[in-house]
Amino acid sequence: MLEDLWRAMDEGRRFGLRKLLRFNGHFFRDAKALPLTPADIAVLAEAAAADWRYVEPTIFGTLLTRALDPRERHRLGAEYTPREYVERVVRQTVDVPLRERWAPVQAHAAELAASKRKKDRDAALGELREFHAWMRGLRFLDPACGSGNFLYVCLNLVKRLELEVLRAIEEITGNPELAVEEVGPWQFHGIEVKAWAREIAELTLWIGYHQFWQEHHKGINPPEPVLQDTGTLEHRDAVLAWDEIIEVPEKSRPDPTPRIVHPVTGKLVPDPDARLSYYKYRGARQAEWPAADFIVGNPPYLGNKRMREAFGDGYVDAVRLAYPEVAESSDLVLYWWYRAAGEVAAKRTLRAGLITTNSITQSLNRGVVDHWLKYGAFLVWAVADHPWVDEAGGADVRVAITVVSHESQMGTLVHVDEKGRIALEQSGVLINSDLTTHVDVGKAAKSRMQANRALASNGFSVFGKGFVLEDPEAQHLLSLNPDHIQVIKPYVTGKGLTQGGRNQFVIDFGLMEHHEAVLFPVLQHCSGPCKA
Repeated sequence: MLEDLWRAMDEGRRFGLRKLLRFNGHFFRDAKALPLTPADIAVLAEAAAADWRYVEPTIFGTLLTRALDPRERHRLGAEYTPREYVERVVRQTVDVPLRERWAPVQAHAAELAASKRKKDRDAALGELREFHAWMRGLRFLDPACGSGNFLYVCLNLVKRLELEVLRAIEEITGNPELAVEEVGPWQFHGIEVKAWAREIAELTLWIGYHQFWQEHHKGINPPEPVLQDTGTLEHRDAVLAWDEIIEVPEKSRPDPTPRIVHPVTGKLVPDPDARLSYYKYRGARQAEWPAADFIVGNPPYLGNKRMREAFGDGYVDAVRLAYPEVAESSDLVLYWWYRAAGEVAAKRTLRAGLITTNSITQSLNRGVVDHWLKYGAFLVWAVADHPWVDEAGGADVRVAITVVSHESQMGTLVHVDEKGRIALEQSGVLINSDLTTHVDVGKAAKSRMQANRALASNGFSVFGKGFVLEDPEAQHLLSLNPDHIQVIKPYVTGKGLTQGGRNQFVIDFGLMEHHEAVLFPVLQHCSGPCKA
């Protein structure tokens, strides 16, 4: 019965006594009835009795992130972005430049329409319809679309501007523009690595579109098919493309994940027999993005040191090979920023606006921003440090918001308070790559201070915390074997020197050869390298 109903909806034929609208999209094409318990049916019946006409489509973003396993959610960097933050980005990226173009058209058309001459009124209609046709030709892209929240908010804002245009036409003609093709989901493109997230994104877009239709075309059915399989939301990797993936056994490495109990310390340590497979991405290259006039989104957050853990050595090596201009120290989100800013610099995209971690201002990541500032992608609106609470886990996160354009070198730097409310705006300023407006300290810091020559050194850096020991653990290891003092040494950081701190030690094999290091077998179970 249910399957017959879904087929009737897909094909737009009669079901019982009613003629159903034709849906045509793939939502019902391959639908199958699921086995349900009486309790399941009761829940569905209660949901079906509710009035869903005014449901906020972005709620699906919350449902998506809560449905993900916490470990999977962290691996993908999937976080729910509050509607007001999404709108803040989309408004500056899309709505502001569209309205800047609309304002002179609107004013001139109004002036012509005020004339009593038919020639002037026809000219006004021509300008308005030409602007509307331009809007219908625009393309919008979220290259990490998740559940489609950014695309939905973008659609909503563009539709509201379109409504102003259609109302201006109606004021001249005296009749609503019923037969005209409107802005719709087919103009909104997305890339998403999760197949079911892509499905939710498409559903979110269509719900938003039909809600707007019902609000402003009361009593009139939408054009059929009600849903279209637009093909604009793609299920694939947005950063990397490849021809095939093959395993390379000789490049596998020990798995550093603590799995077994150490016989001496009683702590979990890596299993010496566990290996991490290495997969080579043959033909690896930068993934293609659909052409777009505007790019918006919230790419996944993941620090560069966790990329190998999340995606594997082979994937990370392939990404870095495909993006030689992006420093290996860059966080994952910077690959999206690099691509989006590149489209703007090449003048294929008018504006791009992304939410990233606020680490984009750090020296390890700032090189990507510096690169495109040199080639014409200017920061026109930015927030360097914006509070944000992860809806799924309740964790406090600090983000940066950046909007780039090739049309103006001057921008607006926004400062917000702890609740995300705008506290100060600096307009008409040149925004540096570290999201400041004063002297470009980031650029100056790249030049060595000659006064420090032969007087200062960066010292030693510990990469990873596997060899760092707290005082009790260090004392225990020293008591087991006094010779450990050769490789267990006090560890003091610059912060520790200036502000004080707890006693820590580090296992440092220094310049020892392998045959010397094996004389300290207990210490070989530490999981991180210590490098000068």
